[in-house]
Amino acid sequence: MIKKLIPIFVLILAISLVSSINCTPTSIYKSYVSGSTPSDETITCTNPSASGISLYKIENMFTINSLPSLLISNETKTLTISFNSNASPGVYSGSIYSSDINVPIIVNVSSQAVQPVTP
Repeated sequence: MIKKLIPIFVLILAISLVSSINCTPTSIYKSYVSGSTPSDETITCTNPSASGISLYKIENMFTINSLPSLLISNETKTLTISFNSNASPGVYSGSIYSSDINVPIIVNVSSQAVQPVTP
């Protein structure tokens, strides 16, 4: 009986290892002048697994429409990332991650100070 269950267990394990969420692009870099209105970026994520996967974000320098979000089995969703136009000058890093513990999408933001105009 146990010998019959081992191949089934191995198959289930193999399916779970390859069936993780896929997102493109896998990273985003946004550079803009603080106070300006930076353009939005998009990420498209697909869930090939048989179960739902939740998406979350870390960091407050950007917002994403409809997060936390659930991708049901075989669903594709496009996420829009908006950036904080009033961010203090600096370099910030955040990520978008999923409940299936896949590699996170890295979002790097560089907000530069307004350069003074010299006459």
